[in-house]
Amino acid sequence: MEFANPKLVINGISTEIDKMILRQYFSAYGEVKHVFYFSKAIAFVTFVDPFKAQISLQQQQHIILGRKLVINGISTEMDERILRRHFSAYGEVKHVVVNVKKAIAFVTFVDPSKAQISLQQQHIILGRKVEVRPAKPKVEIGKRKIFVGGLPRSITDEEFKGYFEKFGSIVDAVVIHDKETKRSRGFGFVTYEAEESANLVLRTNFHLLNNKRVEVKKVTPRQEMVPTGFGFPPYYYDPYYQTYFYVVWVPIPGFY
Repeated sequence: MEFANPKLVINGISTEIDKMILRQYFSAYGEVKHVFYFSKAIAFVTFVDPFKAQISLQQQQHIILGRKLVINGISTEMDERILRRHFSAYGEVKHVVVNVKKAIAFVTFVDPSKAQISLQQQHIILGRKVEVRPAKPKVEIGKRKIFVGGLPRSITDEEFKGYFEKFGSIVDAVVIHDKETKRSRGFGFVTYEAEESANLVLRTNFHLLNNKRVEVKKVTPRQEMVPTGFGFPPYYYDPYYQTYFYVVWVPIPGFY
C-alpha cells in the first residue's frame, strides 16, 4: 500500500512571500500543519491530510501573490490620505507611497487576501481610472545567476540548458550570439530558481561541456561591486531584469 506524502517543496518564492501568505494560500486545499522556510527561495508546506497535498499537486502551476500593489496613472492631485481611504474599503492598509511626478503609487495591505480582492475590481480615483496590478518583487538575481565562459562555438541553446538543468530548475539559460554573424560569442548565462542550485554549479570552477572545458563564475549586481585593484570587470546588460551585471573575475577577500 502506498502512502501519500503530506509535505510539498515550494521553489521560486518571491522575497515578499512569508509564512502567513503560504499558509493562507495552501489552506484552500486543506488544513496546513506546518510551513518551514529552507531558504529565501525554497519552503516546505506540510498538510494534516496527505491526500490534500496530492490534490494541490494536480494544479501544475501555482501563482502566489503578496500584499503589495502598484497603482499606475494616478492624478497629480493624489496624496497618501486619498489612496489609503480608497483601498481601506477592501481591507486594512499597512503602507502607502505616492510618487505624483511618475504618476505611480504603491499600496501594501496587512492581509494579502485583501490585496487579491482589490485586484479583481476596477478602480476610479479622483475621476480617473487607474491600473492596479501586483508589485513586482525585488529579485536577488545575482545570487542565482552564473556566467559560463569558453563555450564551444557550435553549442546550441538546448545543449547549454540541458547540461545545467541537472543542477536544478532553471529560470533562464542563454548563449550570447553576435548580432551580425549570429554565431556564439563563446559565453552565456544561467539563472536558477534557487540560490542553492547556482552554488552547486560553482563548487567547481570548470565543467566539461561537449568535450570542452568551460569556466563558471558568479554574476554580481552592479550595486554590490567594489574595485578590485585591476579596474572593473566586464559587465552584461540583462534586458529582462533591466539592469547591469558584472562578472567577478578576481576573488575579493571578505566580499563573498
